[in-house]
Amino acid sequence: MVLEPKLSAAIADLDFIAARATVDGDSMVRNVLRAGLDQVARGKKNPGAAEQAMLGVLARERARYDAWLTVLGTIGNNAPFIGLFGMVLGIIEAFHHLGSVDIAGVSSNQYIMGAIGEALVATGVGILVAIPAVASYNWARSTITSRVSHTEALMRALLAGIGCIDCKPDQPADGVL
Repeated sequence: MVLEPKLSAAIADLDFIAARATVDGDSMVRNVLRAGLDQVARGKKNPGAAEQAMLGVLARERARYDAWLTVLGTIGNNAPFIGLFGMVLGIIEAFHHLGSVDIAGVSSNQYIMGAIGEALVATGVGILVAIPAVASYNWARSTITSRVSHTEALMRALLAGIGCIDCKPDQPADGVL
């Protein structure tokens, strides 16, 4: 990500105006860091205020990213059951045809096999829908977790820089050498 080196350099130089310029745009990390940098721009030198602002935006961003996970999870979890329901209906139809075999032994095998085939197709479609949905869900969950971790790491770096606003060069934030 191009953002990180520019942002890290600006924070190391305590140049929060330059840091703020790097976080224009709409992404999780940019929105969260912008909230903290806006606190500094308002003259709040307290890292606690910036942290609370960033945590609030991070919670909103997670909710925004997680919104589609519910859809994927629902599809992935329920598609096999829809396929199973189709299979049950197909088997019921097959038994219905099996029960209608005449005494002379002339059966309706083609109807029975057709009903069993429909049942298997319904099961296959359910599985065919579920597998990509579950794979997409897992990929999206992993990506969101990774982005949140990356955002939190940059958030901590920014908070450390905000804690040094009044520090002299080469002086730690707590004033101890």
